[in-house]
Amino acid sequence: MSPTRLSGPPSRGRPGGPGAPRAAAWLAVALLLGASAGSGAFARGDAPAGGGEAAPAASPWIENPELTLALTPFDEAGAASAHGGEVFDSDDYQTMLLLPSDWDLAYVLDLAGGNVSAFPRAAVLGADGETRRPDPRAARPAGVFVGGGDARILFADDRCEVEVGPTPPLIGAVSRAELERRQPVYGRRARGYHPDPAVVGQLSTLAQPLEIIAFFGTWCSTCKHHLPGVMAAVDQAANERITIIFVGVDENMAAPEDWLARCGVHATPTVILVAGGVEVGRVEGDPRGKLEEELAALLREHEIR
Repeated sequence: MSPTRLSGPPSRGRPGGPGAPRAAAWLAVALLLGASAGSGAFARGDAPAGGGEAAPAASPWIENPELTLALTPFDEAGAASAHGGEVFDSDDYQTMLLLPSDWDLAYVLDLAGGNVSAFPRAAVLGADGETRRPDPRAARPAGVFVGGGDARILFADDRCEVEVGPTPPLIGAVSRAELERRQPVYGRRARGYHPDPAVVGQLSTLAQPLEIIAFFGTWCSTCKHHLPGVMAAVDQAANERITIIFVGVDENMAAPEDWLARCGVHATPTVILVAGGVEVGRVEGDPRGKLEEELAALLREHEIR
């Protein structure tokens, strides 16, 4: 592939995409499915597809990227620092797992009965950052939920109130802090990932500046499987010459128009390596192996040291 010169970073793209209306419709359907199926708490879901240590093969819950949660503590100090979080489904849509960020509890919703159970966070989340089936004996009742008129779920326990609704898309260049705040799975999986020490060593000794431009979608499960490995490798290399730029795209691959046109991106994830303002290689779509290892191989191929 001949190098492509990039004339500086494009400006941030405009919001767009069909995610929110579709997510609202999905949530309404999920509630109907739960009500018609009968109670079946803690059903096992199929593991999402994907390779690498960032995505072990036996998660009991299926991530639902089209829904997100907002948890607001009742104490005055906490009200100014509401928590985001992740939403997961069982494969029969009878139960829903809510995993708030930076909160000591997780919640399981029985969609048929309307009941909410609270669990210690450690009961549903392993040290590797992956979800697991909770022991029902660890549960405590946490009230009931109600469905809002705009296809949202609302409930409160003695410490907080929680709302579940459509995930607003991330479009354009976003900071890593914002990515992890809105999509906690990236940071969680990166912290639990163990990249090849040879890749970390190669990145740690890189002597010239390198930009890694990572195109992703909030709706893209493949992105969540593979990008945490790149993040972990860069984190552990601790080389200030390496910068990762995260660019969110909509599901139609139409926005942000400037970024997509400038970089010629047509799939997610797409990760582009830029050294000296020149693209030296990219990996598009689902990688054949581990994404960070393919990127390291491209650096060696083009003698970027």
